Order: sequence, then structure tokens, then C-alpha cells
Amino acid sequence: MRKRVIVICGVLVVCIIGVIVISLLKSNEAEFNPVDNVTMEIVGGTLTNTGATIVITDLSGEDNTYSEWYRVDKLEDGKWYELENIVNGNVGWHSVGRSVGEDNKLTMEINWEWLYGPLKNGKYRIVKGFSDEKNPYADRHVAAEFTIE
Repeated sequence: MRKRVIVICGVLVVCIIGVIVISLLKSNEAEFNPVDNVTMEIVGGTLTNTGATIVITDLSGEDNTYSEWYRVDKLEDGKWYELENIVNGNVGWHSVGRSVGEDNKLTMEINWEWLYGPLKNGKYRIVKGFSDEKNPYADRHVAAEFTIE
């Protein structure tokens, strides 16, 4: 009887470790929830391995608010993964909300060097989140892909 309990406990421990390892491997895969009629692109001539100027075009008709927050994902083996930041501790963001202008565009300069360091060669995307008055906690995103060579 004692051997059975030990075997069952061993199997449970192996299963738990397996679940933890799988969740850790998947946790870095980047989620992305795009919205129709909202796009983002990098302004020509501004891309470097430390930053870029972006333009968001919002033709959704919603009163969307864009925060300072962003993240950079890297494409590896056909999947997008969030880059790990180089900042020790929590990262704080200004709680400033910005809206598009009368031309439905919003331009922002992004310097990711402080957060990720200079990017190495590869395919990336910058992702920004946004919300609107009706759903201020919506997890919606817009992204622009780019390549560092």
C-alpha cells in the first residue's frame, strides 16, 4: 500500500512539473488582438535598432485613447514572442492618453533602447494597446512590423 502511495505521489509531481514547464514555455508567446480600421506604420527613414517614429491611423469612428505603453515582439519559428525587458523591477508608464487628430492620425516617437537595449538583426513588431470610453479596459492592439538588418 505504501509503495502505491509513493508511486501516485511521484506521478502527480511529474505531472505538476510538466504543466509548469509547458505554461512557462507558452507564457512568452505574445497575444495580439487587432481591431478593424486601426493601423500603425513606421515613418520611413526613422527606424533604427534603438527606436522609430510611428503613425497610428484610426478610421474606426470610435473615441480611442492611446497610452504611452508599448511592447516589442520578435518573430521566431513563425510565432511572435514578447522580448524580455532589461529593466530590473517593475516598468512604469506615464498615464497620458492621446487621441488621433482631425486627420485621424497620431504620431509618436518610440525609443525602446531603455527597455530592451539595441535590437539585434531579425523581424519584429511594435505593439500598442488602446481603449475607448465605452470599454476602457479593452485589450485591443495595433502593431507595425519591421526588420532590423
